[in-house]
Amino acid sequence: PTGVMGNSDSRASFGEAAARIVEQDVSEEDDEFWGLLLGTEISIEDCFEILSPESVRKIRGRESALRVLFRRLAREMEALTALSRTANFGDDAVTRANTCIRLLTRIMPFILEEPDSATCADVFWTEEDCLGDRILSGIVSFLFLQRYTVPAPTAPVGAGVMDSHEAPTTKVDPTCVWLGGVGLSKDALLPKPNAAMLRRRIEVLRCLLVTLSGPLFQTVEEFEAQPSRWLTGFVSGALPYTGNTFVSLMSVAFRYDPVGYGLPYVGHLSSGVEEELADLSLQVLCVAMDFDPAVNRRAVPESADDEQPAPPAVEYTNAFRDSLKAVEKHNELDLMFSGFVRMLSTRYQALNTFLPSSKRSVECHQEVLVLLWHLVTVNPGFLKRAAACNSNKLLVPILYLLDASRTRQSLELGLLHMCSFILLVMSSDREIAVRLNEPYKEHVSIQIPTFTGNHGDFMLLVLHKTITESVHLPGNESLVDMLLTVLSNTSAYIKSYCLESCLKIMNLLQRFGHPRRLLKGPNNHTSLGFVLDILNNAVQYQYEGNHALVYSILRAKDNLVAIQNLTVSNDDDPGEEEDGTQLNGDPPEDPPGPEHWKPTMDWLQSWKSELQLGTLVRLIDGLLPKVEQECVEHELTDMDEILRFLSQQTMVGLLPVPHPIIVRTYQSNKFTSVWFTSYLWGVIFTRSQRLPLYDWHKIKLIMINR
Repeated sequence: PTGVMGNSDSRASFGEAAARIVEQDVSEEDDEFWGLLLGTEISIEDCFEILSPESVRKIRGRESALRVLFRRLAREMEALTALSRTANFGDDAVTRANTCIRLLTRIMPFILEEPDSATCADVFWTEEDCLGDRILSGIVSFLFLQRYTVPAPTAPVGAGVMDSHEAPTTKVDPTCVWLGGVGLSKDALLPKPNAAMLRRRIEVLRCLLVTLSGPLFQTVEEFEAQPSRWLTGFVSGALPYTGNTFVSLMSVAFRYDPVGYGLPYVGHLSSGVEEELADLSLQVLCVAMDFDPAVNRRAVPESADDEQPAPPAVEYTNAFRDSLKAVEKHNELDLMFSGFVRMLSTRYQALNTFLPSSKRSVECHQEVLVLLWHLVTVNPGFLKRAAACNSNKLLVPILYLLDASRTRQSLELGLLHMCSFILLVMSSDREIAVRLNEPYKEHVSIQIPTFTGNHGDFMLLVLHKTITESVHLPGNESLVDMLLTVLSNTSAYIKSYCLESCLKIMNLLQRFGHPRRLLKGPNNHTSLGFVLDILNNAVQYQYEGNHALVYSILRAKDNLVAIQNLTVSNDDDPGEEEDGTQLNGDPPEDPPGPEHWKPTMDWLQSWKSELQLGTLVRLIDGLLPKVEQECVEHELTDMDEILRFLSQQTMVGLLPVPHPIIVRTYQSNKFTSVWFTSYLWGVIFTRSQRLPLYDWHKIKLIMINR
């Protein structure tokens, strides 16, 4: 049976054939030899053990042996694809298909190790015999190979079952889709695969993922200049079953249920095969979505002769991103939304149970976030639908993961940035921001002050914690500003901040408006601008429900005056300046500013004149005397009484005309695109350790810490 360890005879037979092709030239027409190599049942573990890295590199170094091996593999896969539509596809064909996939899984990483190899380029990408495209087509066809990975159709040939030469590319063939849900009705009647077919799907997906792992072996500059041909070929839309691949992987990923209908311990009954299939489906989807033709728009091949004109530039396409962008049916967007919520929520729900270990937590949460990132940036309709489905259900697990990533290890730091990017895009949607006013009733294990408020309060308290833990670390300026932007984007729509949130906002004002910090670095004032935006938005657009925040602003008069009166003294070191306007505690610690940089009055005026202080100053001038008078006349000492007095006031005629609401969001660029690529492959490499797929010494894209 498939998937079990090969017995000693088959292992010896395979070992003998493998040793021969490593050391000797073998004819492509030697059917006896190839029957021995490909017709022997061998497990993936034995294949890896028998074919050592040194053996594979020997094959790679002999162009004739490499060419013969891959030509024969391509022929075998093409023959098996044709055979699969007949009743003659039996156990022997299954064995040959298994061996093809396992050999490719073992050999492909070593082919990709040397992206600039002229030998590999000649073998795989010559126009007369493009072996690379044939191998890619064979692997993708194996995902939908009848009697191997999908059941044979019940309809007779000619009644809707496509001939091998008619295999669709981007069009979906409903007779061999794995599962419905996205791109095909969830209720579509599809033949159910057996357990062996599910295991084969896993092996073919792993082989495909390995074949697409070329970016791992390129530096950032190399990847930008010349993306892997295997990757660009896969996403081009020219391969058979591209549409089926998108529909099947999306449906498998988003219909995976690690929870088990919400019943205790039921999630533990789901098979490991289902989880691994969902994992690999997510990883292949993420790799496919990661290649953005808008960033890698043109690749201009280098001209061999300076006097000769360079060949025309290459235009890339990505059929997977196009398909993701085209998803617009509400039931499909809802399925994706519920899948995201279900998988991400397990990360905190598994900790919040009365019965120990009664709920499982998925390990693919980082891949889920990467796919969510691509969805929110590629398909604008998803965010609109997410707001209609209650986007707070998605927001809570993202904030939990953001908080859980604060251990500062490399992958966790990547997770922190990943969550921040997603929050930035979500915060730019008005309907999602309005949803934040819904009461917060979840129970999530995060160390923040106990509060009674809305989801906007929950987000602010979590982000405040992350900001204050990150601000003193060098290199985190962009992260801090991104999280402050999230708070700024949503602040105009939050009807009421709870008292705990108001205290945290004023803590941000104290921290980022402190003269010592402002004069320490040339760009430190940027963070203060975001905090002032939060205050201005709340005062101008939500005064009626934010009396506690208004009261906090009145109490922070000295801080705002210190900012307004800030000057540069040439006699004093700004790092030693004290102004006595702290709300409480010691001045915040900040990373040192750049060497040899000194603040000047011209620099100070260039940004100080842009600060939005006018509204807050007029608020203080208009309200503070009234509050002080009321406190004296009626001996008010209780804050609730002061808030009641503030609720009776009006700012009409005192404040300037409300400013336009400014929403900042992510703009695609090659620098962040490369960061997402590096993060994704770091996650995949870390989670691909069951088999020794890659030689970590050869990896260039990411830094491997052993």
